Amino acid sequence: MTLSTGLPARAAISYADIDRHALAVPASSATSVAKLAEALARPARSDEEKARAIFRWMCAHITYDQEAYDSGRHGDTSPEAVLRRRESVCAGYAGLFQALATAAGLRAVSIAGHGKGVGYRLGAPVADTNHDWNAVWIAGRWQLLDVTWGAGAFSGGRWQRRFTEHYFLTPPEEFIFDHFPTDPKWQLLDPPLSSERYRGLAYLRPAFFEHGLAVSGHRALRLAARDSADLTFTGPQDVQLTARLSSEGGGALEDNWTLCQRSGSVHHVLVRWPRAAHYRLTIFAKGIREDGPLWEAADYVIEASAGASSGFPLTYSTFGERGVLLRSPLGATLRAGRPQTFSLIVPDAKEVSVVSGQKWYPLARSGDDFSGAITPSRGPVQVVADSWVLARWDAR
Repeated sequence: MTLSTGLPARAAISYADIDRHALAVPASSATSVAKLAEALARPARSDEEKARAIFRWMCAHITYDQEAYDSGRHGDTSPEAVLRRRESVCAGYAGLFQALATAAGLRAVSIAGHGKGVGYRLGAPVADTNHDWNAVWIAGRWQLLDVTWGAGAFSGGRWQRRFTEHYFLTPPEEFIFDHFPTDPKWQLLDPPLSSERYRGLAYLRPAFFEHGLAVSGHRALRLAARDSADLTFTGPQDVQLTARLSSEGGGALEDNWTLCQRSGSVHHVLVRWPRAAHYRLTIFAKGIREDGPLWEAADYVIEASAGASSGFPLTYSTFGERGVLLRSPLGATLRAGRPQTFSLIVPDAKEVSVVSGQKWYPLARSGDDFSGAITPSRGPVQVVADSWVLARWDAR
């Protein structure tokens, strides 16, 4: 199985006009499946725009029925009932999309299978059918979408509406990371994956693909290593990654056991751990110019056979925002009174200095490359670029 980001092709398509139309359709046009389908499809210039109008309207107007999900009593999930009540579980979402698409002249099917949604545990067996989604025939081929997950997600135990672009016409090689159809033909992969292969895939979330990231290796959920690992991903230079290492049960670890940095289009997630154990690695993504929180992008399980002597230096937000690549020192602690070589790349920096014991030591510059040896005194040691603090060590 190959993995593409899917983002560049999708990013080139603007759905602004058809989305604006779908969101402006009056309630008076949503009194029947046939009437709503006609209203949504009226200005569409292609089958793709028809499917998009239906997807966007449903994401904005159909609410996930959490009470039905919690109780297991789903009630009437027919298209007419879902349209009337404006809420349902995934079967109702998929059924209504299929009905609206058919009424708009599209070929569409509902698909049942397993989804890594609410309650998913990393690497859990794929035993039950727990989710429904759709495929629609566009431009001579079947394409996949999930209106339920496009409309929102659970957060803090409650469903919240949040439009997620990723689940509209998702490339099959991305969809398979969290959707496994009962009928393997609806993977739209050649060859299709077995349930064991699906179970063993890394848990890549929408934010991973929406930020244009792709896996260089490390497609498997579980990573066996001794005392460290270097996970690499490709992606845009204006995307910043951070990572968190915790016990497999979710308990936080003290100190800094991860370091995320970038070299061109290659993003490195360096990981160490204190002892032999199983750990959970969560990777977060954010655009450098993007407001708001970091998004959970990927999860891995690390099976460590030994522990490292120390973690990594503390890095600040400016480290990732400026695309710094630190070569040395990579350890969290330094030996006070012993010479230490500092070497790093800081794009577009005019001056980079090491600050120790209230003394500033400018590093030699060659383009964006800065290096030099200093003898730190006991206490905090910082690297500063053009007055911005990038990272900190402790000298002992």
